[in-house]
Amino acid sequence: MNLFPSLLNPADGGYRELPDPPWLLQLLGRAQPTTSVAVVAVALTAGLMLRLDSAALAPLLALQAYLALIKINPQIEAVTI
Repeated sequence: MNLFPSLLNPADGGYRELPDPPWLLQLLGRAQPTTSVAVVAVALTAGLMLRLDSAALAPLLALQAYLALIKINPQIEAVTI
């Protein structure tokens, strides 16, 4: 069972072919289950660090992970507040 099928290619359990991944995922390998889960974990950890105001790099980590995740699948829309 894949947690994030919209972030994966069909060979890895996704539901459709994805375009080239963003630079962060190319650096980590490609859009595969382990890298997708790792980037989601980094995004959640950076969000927690932002909430706790515990690190100066938290905004950069959160933004880069968020951008990598939303650029994997063009059908994912950015959340605006």
